[in-house]
Amino acid sequence: MRFISKANFKEEIFNIFNELKNFNKTVDWLSFYKIPWIISFLNQHFSNIPSDIWITIPFNTNVTKAVHANINREGVGLKLKTAICQ
Repeated sequence: MRFISKANFKEEIFNIFNELKNFNKTVDWLSFYKIPWIISFLNQHFSNIPSDIWITIPFNTNVTKAVHANINREGVGLKLKTAICQ
């Protein structure tokens, strides 16, 4: 699973998914991470983020924790435009 973030081609990721589906315990995990907007967080080749920006993003959970904290502080259940502006 950890190779997904380092894969250089989409086909590589599809091969990893095919290997993982042989394990019963990965069925739920695979169904979640095959969602296009989820996999785009894990691998640059599924996102529309330019390479020069992608490489500046830290690969740890600190960013996720900070964003989550900001969301809770600024409010939940906001309209999309309001959430984007905030």
